[in-house]
Amino acid sequence: MMLFFASANNCLTRKMEARIRSLVSGSSHRFETCHCFDNLRRRLQRPGSRFSLAVLMVRNQEELDRLYGMRRLFCDLRLLLILPGGRQVAASTAHGLRPRFVTYFECGTEALTAVLGNMLAQLGQDGTEGP
Repeated sequence: MMLFFASANNCLTRKMEARIRSLVSGSSHRFETCHCFDNLRRRLQRPGSRFSLAVLMVRNQEELDRLYGMRRLFCDLRLLLILPGGRQVAASTAHGLRPRFVTYFECGTEALTAVLGNMLAQLGQDGTEGP
């Protein structure tokens, strides 16, 4: 099961979500979206949550700090982070979440979807995810 988190609901996040959703729809993996920190926390704390992969889209340092405060909820997940460019966030905080991949908004979706596609394929081969 895969989770996409983005607190903003704008053109960029909708485009990213649609791209990820189209990639996931071609696999046996299920996809959920969260747009609120409280919902994200509740969803990850829910007994029986079987997320194996999460894509977290961060707008600023404040959001990154909130996610960092929730880092124990991500310990069993493969994380992919999408960060704003420039010096809007501290890379050291981002790496403290122990992501498998980090990219930036302005880099587009190609690298992210390639990495995500490989991760989904690997999860399918490992038998760790299925219908």
